[in-house]
Amino acid sequence: MGKPTNRGEQQRGLALAEHKYYINQQPVNANTPAMVFVSHVNSYTKPIKYRIHLYNPGSTDIIVTRTNIGFAISSNNTYDANKMVESYYVTQNTQITVPATGSRSKWLTDAYTVNTNQTINGMVGFKSTGKVSVTCYAFENESSVIGTEVAYPYSKIYSDDITVYSGIGEKFSLNVNHPTLDVSKLSRTTPYRYITNSPTITDNSSNEITPIKLVGTANYIAELGKAEPYHNVGNWSTIYKHKMKLQNTSTSNKIKVYGYIGANPNENTHCVAYGSKIKGTPLQGKTWRWCEIELLAGEETTVEWETILAGGTASTAHAWSICDPGSDWK
Repeated sequence: MGKPTNRGEQQRGLALAEHKYYINQQPVNANTPAMVFVSHVNSYTKPIKYRIHLYNPGSTDIIVTRTNIGFAISSNNTYDANKMVESYYVTQNTQITVPATGSRSKWLTDAYTVNTNQTINGMVGFKSTGKVSVTCYAFENESSVIGTEVAYPYSKIYSDDITVYSGIGEKFSLNVNHPTLDVSKLSRTTPYRYITNSPTITDNSSNEITPIKLVGTANYIAELGKAEPYHNVGNWSTIYKHKMKLQNTSTSNKIKVYGYIGANPNENTHCVAYGSKIKGTPLQGKTWRWCEIELLAGEETTVEWETILAGGTASTAHAWSICDPGSDWK
């Protein structure tokens, strides 16, 4: 699901349950892993709450397993999206039974209070034993949620001052298979490089930007290459699953290789999950060394890791090099 942003200078921009709106609602089929991603700025003059709801349309009970959850709330000048991703990776499974009788509904998350000029970022991974309807709500009072709300009406007329982008994408993770990297062939000036969050695909680049069908519209698609207000909103929170074989074909030299993410002049918060560690950092003006591996002569190993763009829109440059950029994984 996409990136809703609520600007409250005018009442028409309040996508709240009190105004009979939900932000997003999508069906999720049985046994289908899914993820909800939210990034919401509260420019209203009052605190609002954000919560995700489950509804069982079937005739038998279903069990929804929340596999991961991460939320972070921050002021606009302290963007903490990396904390969202870090907590997403360490949460344990929680099972929620959604009954077939009675209310047929439960909440997937707690209610998160977002004060004026604060940003909430969240990721929730889950799957269900049966078809379930998932709804993202913003409200002042939870009692305003009655279940008959409709999608906030996306409109080009409102797009300049009131922006609510929300929708559904085809997938939330990508497998990235890198070529075998012979570290003995690397030099200080020729690292192995690749790009993520890039609008173009080259030999060593991957592109997680997928079309998003905007909620509450007949056929509006936000996708690469379209002018505003239909530009893409689907490039955040996608999980890259990387796999790469490292080998040292030298017959005598022990070689140390470093995985790092290059400095970015624009706002860009990136996260890496490697082994038992998950860490994120803003990359503005910073080179981040997140991995160090030593291979003996003739040794080889397979490395697996995951990366996520947690905030910002700029492309991210990655590299493996024998040159230590000096930014430690801490």
